[in-house]
Amino acid sequence: ETVALPKLFEATAISRDREWAYDMVGDEIRNLQWILEGLGYDPGRTDGYFSLQTKKAVESFQQSAGLPVTGKVDEATAMKLEENVIRRYLDRSSDAQLQAAVAQIQKMLADKAGK
Repeated sequence: ETVALPKLFEATAISRDREWAYDMVGDEIRNLQWILEGLGYDPGRTDGYFSLQTKKAVESFQQSAGLPVTGKVDEATAMKLEENVIRRYLDRSSDAQLQAAVAQIQKMLADKAGK
């Protein structure tokens, strides 16, 4: 059984050479949306357009992270997002592929024990 990785695991570091904000478009915004979605903040879309819903997701993240709530992704927000992504990478409980593999092995062992 194939288990797809969340888009979060395809995301790259957020560029810190500028602020990312409402009404911007591009691959950096899609990357940001993947990160937000993967961390549980609904950006509303993942097509690279910084919509009002994406802004709300950024604001929610900023609030929960104790950052100034601006709705813009500045250097501090980008760094905090990346810290959270790294924590998610290291959290084995969020590894759907690992969980599927363990479940499959447990099933195989149960089937073999039942024979």
